[in-house]
Amino acid sequence: MIEMTALLQQLDIGHRSQFPALLTYRHTCANRVLRLLRERGLSNSAARLYNQLLEQHSEEWLHRTAQYLTACEIFISPLAVAPRFADPPLMPELPRAHWLLAIYARDVLLRLDEVKATVTSTYGSILKMDSTKKVVKKVAGAAAGTAAWATNVGNEYGQVLITVLTAAEGDGIGKMAVGLISRYKMAKVDPPQVMYVDRDCCAVHGHSKTHTLFAEWDALRVRLDIWHFMRRFAHACTTESHQLYGVFTSKLSACIFEWDAEDVKRLCEAKQAELPEQHITGLADGKVMQRVKRKEMALHCRRRTRGEEETTSLIWVLIDVFDSDQGHDTCNERAAPEPRVNPRGLGHARATQNQTNGVTKFGAQLASPDTCIIYSGGQPCAKSARFGGGHWKKR
Repeated sequence: MIEMTALLQQLDIGHRSQFPALLTYRHTCANRVLRLLRERGLSNSAARLYNQLLEQHSEEWLHRTAQYLTACEIFISPLAVAPRFADPPLMPELPRAHWLLAIYARDVLLRLDEVKATVTSTYGSILKMDSTKKVVKKVAGAAAGTAAWATNVGNEYGQVLITVLTAAEGDGIGKMAVGLISRYKMAKVDPPQVMYVDRDCCAVHGHSKTHTLFAEWDALRVRLDIWHFMRRFAHACTTESHQLYGVFTSKLSACIFEWDAEDVKRLCEAKQAELPEQHITGLADGKVMQRVKRKEMALHCRRRTRGEEETTSLIWVLIDVFDSDQGHDTCNERAAPEPRVNPRGLGHARATQNQTNGVTKFGAQLASPDTCIIYSGGQPCAKSARFGGGHWKKR
């Protein structure tokens, strides 16, 4: 690989981009195969690519062998001595899947500077920091079992800015914070406005742990992610297998979120214009609303938080209702959270939101599903999305 790198460095960018393959000591791998390796996933492994290449090479070898034998047949005549022809060559053996992975690793090393520049050039004004164990479980080889948590920091577009592996959740991420601050400073990019976390969002005295980590960002606001805020109520419930657990979490979501009235109105107008094509007419507005699917609501309508005071009041009412006889199942077991849960902590929680640039459907202008918007206390502040191992509030 060193010789090939030295060879390519002698060429300018234009001629270097025309080099058709990656050279090794014994074999050569075409660039189009390398591009297929870059798309590897759970259902597109190197072994599957090897099988596809083997099938394509086998078909090509069979076609060329048939052409060779057909050309030889012309010289065979019953009136003359048949000439002797050489046997068609055997199909060359293809390198195995592990060789393809080795070639892919070499391709990554050749593009390492470009990959580093791309990864470290990702920024955002709305950040989300979350930890997960799912990524760590996929670590194999000598590094397996050396870490317990993977901490990710992503932006409002679902892009991951940085990921670190730690032995415990929330520990050992000081260097990550320093590196992230330094990246913003060196690129002369404005610091983020808000950071959503799953823990360490507040403190009884002074600043929270997250504020201390990012102390150089004075204007940074740290907020608890709304999904983890709701999970705190779920953990306080009697059990997740309770018959009314799903009803409680659904009503809890309704206490926090509300649909944008204008978006719902436009969606109903579009649905009413669509129904005649299905030979359905004469429905009242309420009946039309019943035919709007949940996916359509999530796709074309925005949601926002109701605000701290209204949400707190509604959650208290919800807890009181489920703490009464209506909150007991057929075994007379209560489903409401314990009294230690305090919904007034909502001041540190914010929600994510679906919104888009616009889609026209049956003459009505609807929100399109291309971007997301966070609504804080009923006011839009920035975009957001799911990312990494953790996730924000689902649509």
